[in-house]
Amino acid sequence: MFPNMKQRVGVVAMVVIGGLLYRHGVDAMRVAGGAEGASLLAADSPISAFGQLLSVTLAVVIMGSIVSALGNPLAGVFAAATALVVPAIVGGPIDEWLRSAAGASDYWTLAIEAGVWAVIITAVAKVIVTTAERLQARLPEIWFDEVADEDNHNDESGLGWDVVTMVAKSVKMRPAVMQSTLAAASATIIGLLPTAILMQTSAVNQAGWSIFVSFIIAGVLAHQLFPSRNPIGILISPLLTAMIWYIYAAVTQDGSTSMLSSYFTDHFVNGATALPIFYASAGVAGAAMGIGWSQALIKAHLAEQKLAERREDESDSPEPQGA
Repeated sequence: MFPNMKQRVGVVAMVVIGGLLYRHGVDAMRVAGGAEGASLLAADSPISAFGQLLSVTLAVVIMGSIVSALGNPLAGVFAAATALVVPAIVGGPIDEWLRSAAGASDYWTLAIEAGVWAVIITAVAKVIVTTAERLQARLPEIWFDEVADEDNHNDESGLGWDVVTMVAKSVKMRPAVMQSTLAAASATIIGLLPTAILMQTSAVNQAGWSIFVSFIIAGVLAHQLFPSRNPIGILISPLLTAMIWYIYAAVTQDGSTSMLSSYFTDHFVNGATALPIFYASAGVAGAAMGIGWSQALIKAHLAEQKLAERREDESDSPEPQGA
C-alpha cells in the first residue's frame, strides 16, 4: 500500500503523534457522567466534543496531507483513522452506554452519530487527497528517489488509484458516480457478515480488531468488484454498516431491561456492540488498507497481462534471416 520507505516512516510517525493528540485533546468525548466510552452525541457537551475533535483533526489533516503527498494518498487517511483508534480504546467499550440507555430507541442516536462521523470522514479524506495532489507537484524529486522508476513513479501508479485508469482501458467502466456508489453499497453489505461473525464481545480490542479485519475484507472485495478513482464510498462504508446495525438494534430490541438481558446472555446484535468511533477509526483504517491491497492486486494482474502480451508479440515476430 505504501510505495516507499519515506511514506512508511511518515505513517508510523503520524499514527504516534496523531494518537497522542487525540488521546489528550478530545477528553470531552467521554460518555455523559464520565462513564466509559467515547462519543460525540452522548457526551456531556456535544459542542465541546465537536470543538475538540475538529481542532485536533485539523493538525492530523495537515500531517496526513504531507504523508499522502509522498506516495499513495490513502496513506494519510489510513494514518488519521489509525490515530483515532487511540481515543476509542482509551475511552472504553459500549457497556456503560448500554447500562445508562433508556431503551433500544437510544440506538437511533448512535445511528445519527455514525452518519455524522461519515460526514467528518468524507471531509477529512477529501481535504487530505486534494492537498496531497497539490503538494506532490511541488515537492522536490529527492522525496521520490526510492520510487522513481517506470514501475512505481509514473502515470500507471502515480497517486495510488491511478491504476484504475489502466483498468478503464480494458474494462468498460460505469459513470464515476455510479461506480463509487456501487463500491460503497457493496462494501457496506459485505461488511455486515464479518462484523456479525467476528464481533463476539464488546471488549475494545476485540471490537477494534474485528471491525478492522471486516473492512479490509470489504474494501478489497468492493474495490475488486467496482474499481473507482474515488475512494470515499468505500471509506465511509464502515459508518454505513454501523448505521444498519444500530437501526436494526433500535427496531428489534425492547426496553432497557430486556435489552441488557439480551446483551449479557449473548443474544444481542453483534454489530451493535461497538460505539461509532470504532467504525470511524478501525473500520476506516481497514477500508483504506483494503483499497490499497486491491490496487496492488489490479496492478500486478495488469503487469502480468502486459508481460504476456509482450511475449506473445515476440513469439509472433518473424525470425531474422541468416546471412
